[in-house]
Amino acid sequence: MRFTQFYNTARCWPSRGALLSGYYAQQIHRDALPGLGGGGQGVRQSWARLLPDYLKPAGYRSYHSGKWHIDGPVLAAGFDRSLDMRNQGNFFSAKGNSIDDVPVKVPADEKGYYATIATADHAIECLKDHATNYKDKPFFHYVPFIAPHFPAPRPPRRHRQISRQISRRLGSPPHRAPCPSEGTRPD
Repeated sequence: MRFTQFYNTARCWPSRGALLSGYYAQQIHRDALPGLGGGGQGVRQSWARLLPDYLKPAGYRSYHSGKWHIDGPVLAAGFDRSLDMRNQGNFFSAKGNSIDDVPVKVPADEKGYYATIATADHAIECLKDHATNYKDKPFFHYVPFIAPHFPAPRPPRRHRQISRQISRRLGSPPHRAPCPSEGTRPD
């Protein structure tokens, strides 16, 4: 597939809407404009089908792992499997997420849960399943991580490791840089 005139503002849901539909975000109500319901409140027009809808007749299986933030259920948009991270602002809990449009049961102890790792694990699981059960079929895998959003949290232990490495390389004494995720999850 070749995009010959794809222009984008590289912003959250407008980017995803444009990439998956082939239309400018404003055309499909994925960007807020004066006098036009858009952004997270807009509803994509029925004529603005998403890429998996076009790929399915060609025999493709389509997978989604990560942030959705496009209107409607993921599987209804043509995907065969999905990890939908609806709880986009919480990197340390699966609360609000769904797998194949079914809400996940959140364990009482979520220690060690991290959205980026959960997204990658789901993507790998889909690819392994595809290789085992659908190896003769082409696939499309859409993996929008939520980690690029600010604040850019990371597990606290990793943050301290990076901070120490920078200190050593600069020859300055070790310091403790603030970590926005501290206080929400223990090491």
